Amino acid sequence: MAKEPLVIDLFFGEYFGGHTGEMERPDEYPERVKPKIRPMGTKGSEIFSRPKTFPYALDEEKNIEEYRTDAGFRVMILRPTKDIPGLTEEEFKRTIGYRMNEDLKDEISRLEGEIQEKEKLLGTVSKEADVLREEREELEKKEAAQSSSSSGIECPDCNSTNPKSRWKNNDGYCPSCSDVALEDAI
Repeated sequence: MAKEPLVIDLFFGEYFGGHTGEMERPDEYPERVKPKIRPMGTKGSEIFSRPKTFPYALDEEKNIEEYRTDAGFRVMILRPTKDIPGLTEEEFKRTIGYRMNEDLKDEISRLEGEIQEKEKLLGTVSKEADVLREEREELEKKEAAQSSSSSGIECPDCNSTNPKSRWKNNDGYCPSCSDVALEDAI
């Protein structure tokens, strides 16, 4: 288990390493802190290098987040905000944290657009489903009426009713008037 929390610098990525546990309080901003970080490196001389003090005075509530994993590993994230003394607006917009947030905002905007498109499509499909449901119900009623009718199929022209077999025996036309086809009567 690491003694020092791993520091992730979302400003410019220059202060990545282990937090020494020390916080410097600048005289001009006594309510803020500047964490001391032991830089990580691959060379032997860098591993044991002296801690560097973070250049910006941070608000411990807004700019420093610390997490502990289930394995006991600690991570400290340094997050940029607009109100940090000495960090200009231009520098703030160049920070990693700002760019990550902008990327997230773009992604959120894109996803919201997709949601709106899907909701429109859902509305259209729902209306089409309602129309198809009504058509199916009408067809089922018509079929039920025809099957329950013991006397047969009624001709819309002459209003005579004959069994389906007589329509078929008359080459698919009304056995009474021979003017209407079976498909038109159903």
